[in-house]
This record gives sequence, C-alpha cells and structure tokens, in this order.
Amino acid sequence: MKDLLKQLLRLWVVESGKKILSNVLADSHSDEHKVAVWWYCLKAGKFEFSMNAKDHTDSKCFSNIDRNKPSWIRGRVFESSESGRFYISVYKESFRQAPLSGRLLNCLYKLIQGRLPETIVISGIVDEDGRDLLGLKQKAK
Repeated sequence: MKDLLKQLLRLWVVESGKKILSNVLADSHSDEHKVAVWWYCLKAGKFEFSMNAKDHTDSKCFSNIDRNKPSWIRGRVFESSESGRFYISVYKESFRQAPLSGRLLNCLYKLIQGRLPETIVISGIVDEDGRDLLGLKQKAK
C-alpha cells in the first residue's frame, strides 16, 4: 500500500475528488479516533506534528508562530469509524488558492507516516468532507 501511495502522489495535481468517507470531521475531532494534529508551512517547509494536541491552537504542543497566512496548511490524522483505516485529512482552506500538488502530498505523507508508530499505516488522504485527494478506491476491511 505504501509503495502505491508514493507512486500516485509523485506527480498529481490534486483537487477534491469523490467522497469516500462520511464522518471525517467527527472522527478527526473525537478523542476515540483522532491520532494527531499537524501544520506545514509551504514557504519554509516547517512541519509541526503532535499526537498530544487537543487542536490546532494548542500552545503546549505547537510553536508560537502566526499561522494565519496562506503559506500554512493544516490537518489531522484519524482512524475512520467506518473502515477502521487511518487517514490524513487536509483542510480545504489549504487548497482554495491553488490545488495541492502530488509532490506536496507525498512530502506530507512521508513526514506524517514517519512520525507515527509502525502500527498506524496511512490508507489515504482526504479533505474534511471526506473527498479523496488521491483517487484511490479503498475497500473496507
């Protein structure tokens, strides 16, 4: 699965696709299903990741940088209550200005997967509405 994701992410320019999950916001914000919260600065390549943060404004887990700029994108890692698989969510505000590239999503995938325990394997990347950002068709377990 990892190799397939890496191949598909390399060159694609991404916009939201088909809806593959329906509970992204509920799952990614629930204590039961939320795994992590992350920020990434497109200009500087700065990545901040926390498995302990309550939300994106948690000052105990994230640096005190002004992120109210278009160069910062954000999202979460969560376990889907529908499939039991793990996903990265990227908030749509991150690509309203321009589509995210496959290269950027590949970078995020590597950064995030590299910080997660080996038992958590990312199955896909979605926006907060559950729309697929990769075009992969996932089968439930």
